[in-house]
Amino acid sequence: MLAKSNPTLKNRLLTFLGLAIFLGLGGCSSLAPKPAGKSTLWRVQTPTNTVYLMGSIHVLPKSVYPLKPELKHAFDDSQRVIFEIALGDDKHDNALAESFRDGLYPKGEKLSQHLSLETLTMLKTLLPYFGISLAKLEPMRPWLVSDLMMSLYLERNGYDSDHGLDFHFFKLAQKRGKPTGGLEKVQAQTAPFRQFSDVEADRYLRSTLAALPFTGVWFGQMIHAWQNGDTAALDALINHSTKSEKGFYKSIFDDRNNAWMPAIRRTIGGRENVLIIVGSGHLVGRNGIVRQLRSEGYAVEQL
Repeated sequence: MLAKSNPTLKNRLLTFLGLAIFLGLGGCSSLAPKPAGKSTLWRVQTPTNTVYLMGSIHVLPKSVYPLKPELKHAFDDSQRVIFEIALGDDKHDNALAESFRDGLYPKGEKLSQHLSLETLTMLKTLLPYFGISLAKLEPMRPWLVSDLMMSLYLERNGYDSDHGLDFHFFKLAQKRGKPTGGLEKVQAQTAPFRQFSDVEADRYLRSTLAALPFTGVWFGQMIHAWQNGDTAALDALINHSTKSEKGFYKSIFDDRNNAWMPAIRRTIGGRENVLIIVGSGHLVGRNGIVRQLRSEGYAVEQL
């Protein structure tokens, strides 16, 4: 979605804008020690194959590695790895570039023309911290600016999408020669943001900027819950943070979960073991993929 000259933002957007729902992330000092409980990992066992469902955190500090043995075993035991989007091919890179262009205004329009005074003032106040001028952001729509601010904030606090579970296992799959695939196109990830009105886009950027200084404890709790397989805490921390915006929540979670279900069902009962890695918020909760599969009669075991 971004030119190769800006890998940080490109990788940030590459993670499905998953952190868009996380409202911002804090410093590494809030991370809890690795717990000894379950993992954010589920298994569907059939007579012919095993399908693993792994919840990802898209951006992580290097300190979370090495991962729990269960996560490594799920990868080792699988012949194919499927992510939210297919990573690393030319079609994928072209789709990223096209989606980035969707985040730009037509020539002659500027960001500052579409923002409220409150949001514009907040943005101007924070820009010196990131070493960016407003002029560099003027071509971008608010959701793209929000992503950039989050990317830079994460980078300054020791987080990196290259340490996210998606990229970790994608690089490992490349090294091992395991085939990979995706559940959706990049455009499906950005569609909810492209549909924002000016008022919604302004509110989205303002909420992201306002959350930046206050989310260290929150993100530490989320990583602790993820490491411990605490599904109730993950649901509360990730999903419930967006449920006040019902339409946005539905398009980010429910609609995409439903769209993925046919492809996920097709992997169950196949001839090869498959590892499916998606954002943790998609697996947990009332409308999560795990609960949907269980309601359809599949035996889904948390590991």
